[in-house]
Amino acid sequence: MDEPKLMWWEKFVEGLEEAVPECPVKKNEAVQGEEGWKKHEINQLSELWIRVSDKKSEECEEVYRKRMMESGYEEKGLDKSDLVVQRAIGFREVWNSNWHGLYGSFDDVSLQWPLHVFGMVAVRDPVDRNRNLLFYRTRDNCQTLSEAEPHLVLTGPTRTVVVAENDYVIFEIYLKVKGDTENEDKHLFYCVDQLPFFGTSYIPGSSVDNVSPFRCYSKHGILEIRLGEIRSSVEATIFVRVVDGTWPDGFHGHFAARTSSERQNVVLLDFGAAKVPVDGDGYMNLSRQVVSVELEGSLEVRFMAWRDDKPLKECQDDNEVVTGEVRLKPEKAGRSYASLRLDSCEMEVLVAWSQVLPEPQPDVPDSFEDYP
Repeated sequence: MDEPKLMWWEKFVEGLEEAVPECPVKKNEAVQGEEGWKKHEINQLSELWIRVSDKKSEECEEVYRKRMMESGYEEKGLDKSDLVVQRAIGFREVWNSNWHGLYGSFDDVSLQWPLHVFGMVAVRDPVDRNRNLLFYRTRDNCQTLSEAEPHLVLTGPTRTVVVAENDYVIFEIYLKVKGDTENEDKHLFYCVDQLPFFGTSYIPGSSVDNVSPFRCYSKHGILEIRLGEIRSSVEATIFVRVVDGTWPDGFHGHFAARTSSERQNVVLLDFGAAKVPVDGDGYMNLSRQVVSVELEGSLEVRFMAWRDDKPLKECQDDNEVVTGEVRLKPEKAGRSYASLRLDSCEMEVLVAWSQVLPEPQPDVPDSFEDYP
């Protein structure tokens, strides 16, 4: 007797562990579809498709389990019936299949502390549209950031940043993380963003002590710039000069400025127990010099000094910090002087005052006497 011929779908599932029960064909049963399939054949095909899918799923899970055992990785306590877990497992498997050879382990972290950062943060305003550098470091002079100290040490602005009505301030941020070679350097931030004028409160975000956050985003993280608005202000350019004696050996130093309307410190200089950085004329090489000051307020310049290698905050808590402070009244033009002393080291604080122009004024005289 001739063997019965198998339907195509029966050949397709030949070798499955379980057979599909036969479905008797009734006489005059309706024929479905353009291909002339009988209704019972469609039902059988649907059931077979489910069985094939289940078997394929089991095979994939077994392959994944073996691969994870070979790689030494095995998550414990996962509910493999959870669709979210299945999706995560599938993503890991696909990633390893596609990218392992190029990028290493699935668990590798792209960037890790500490980060050796170089590049530029600059701002452009309506005054001259040129770059006003806030931060600038070359690849050979990186700043090292850590999880405990993630702040960039600003060296600017070199003049006051002006925000004018119906105009914008532009931030340019180009920062890289230094690798073992230039080819291994990675972009940390590469973006340009606008800070628009918003009337009486032009800075977006929630303000604390008249300072608000302005954030730039990248796939590697968030860069937050803290901004403060000072109206009716003048520009103060600060100099500190050692006029007698020397900075005490073994003392750390921290110089900062702040205004009566803005209580957060602007760091002018921060150095360790090594020799204080001064030029041939005794002027300290401040990392930052320009501060905006409310004309009706005051400018405070202060220093802190401590001997131990402990962090500044710990020394402050233990009352092991020596401090000094001077307060200066702003002027529309001219210079102001004050003195600071630490043991035998006498220092002179010089502040040069100038008015802030909202836009270039070539016809305004140097004295600014007639400027409103």
